[in-house]
Amino acid sequence: MPITTEQLKKQIHRELTDASVKIFEKVGKNYEFRGTGFFITPDGYLLTAYHCVGESPDDIVVKTHFDGQFKAVLDQQKSLRDLEYDIAVLKIDYKPNHYLPLGSVAEQHKTDQLVTTGYPAGEIADNQEIGIYFGTISRFRGNKIEMDAAKGPGHSGGPVYHYRTHQVIGLISAGYKPEIIFNAGLAVRFDPLFKKWREFEQINQLVAKAWRKRFQEKSPCPKKPLPPQKTTSPKKPLPPIEPCGGAMPLDSKFYVERQVDQNFQTAIQRRDSIVLLKGPRQVGKTSLLARGLQKAREAGVIVLLTDFQKLIDAQLQNLETFFIALGEMLADQVNSDVYPEDFKKWRPNRAPNLNFDLYFKSEI
Repeated sequence: MPITTEQLKKQIHRELTDASVKIFEKVGKNYEFRGTGFFITPDGYLLTAYHCVGESPDDIVVKTHFDGQFKAVLDQQKSLRDLEYDIAVLKIDYKPNHYLPLGSVAEQHKTDQLVTTGYPAGEIADNQEIGIYFGTISRFRGNKIEMDAAKGPGHSGGPVYHYRTHQVIGLISAGYKPEIIFNAGLAVRFDPLFKKWREFEQINQLVAKAWRKRFQEKSPCPKKPLPPQKTTSPKKPLPPIEPCGGAMPLDSKFYVERQVDQNFQTAIQRRDSIVLLKGPRQVGKTSLLARGLQKAREAGVIVLLTDFQKLIDAQLQNLETFFIALGEMLADQVNSDVYPEDFKKWRPNRAPNLNFDLYFKSEI
């Protein structure tokens, strides 16, 4: 029976919490809480972050949401120890009723909504309840997803669920230091896991199929499709209609060049540091800018764009986080592997704008 979107999300959250577990590792004579994990198959396979179990791989205990504690075996053949991947595959003698499908996302999924579950600060006696945390995808960094739904130690190993694809797209691995980026963390993707554990792809397809079937039956009713229209003989296609707002297409027949166009091109050729386009609404500022930048590209000039609307609150906390975010935005556009936090000459005792200026001249 169809339900509302909010009811559907609550049921998904319940499944995520039921599939999540606590991970314990033996330290000395006692078992200490290390992080979160989650089931991925009906026969007891689960994932967590490798750094949560790497110290004592032979003494791992998993505490499920329902049926107590189980001794876990770390499958080194399937796991990915490197911190760039940070995935541990565990197996326990238990058949869970709740397990999650894995998937992947791409550039078009930036800013999409996420939900995570886990036990941040789970070592504290009065903080044993599982938490549900919400966020969005900020960007992709190699094999990692940057997002704002990771909540620190204890949350590592937790699932990152993507509402749009109805799959777990990452495993929480690490967080930034607050002085670098506040309220942001990283999750590792699963592509390397699928490459190493070849048989798992088919298993995951069955899990994903059952998951989709379960929730598609409950999804809100889609709009009824329109009745099919009678077929007619094909007509000669009309030329595309230009949009009524925003920049005009570069090849528009309706664009009228003015003296300001020549002034703008001259300023670019002179390499002026600042060119200010000022005028009332609907006089063609955006169209002029688009043409000017296109001609600059054709002349071999590298054009980099900034969009402050893409920055999240954590990146606007202070000048340090702002310039780091700005540098990362530019580094992505030139495919640089050196980000501000990797730049060795970025000094904490130097003014952020001077650090950024040196980084820009050296790496961008």
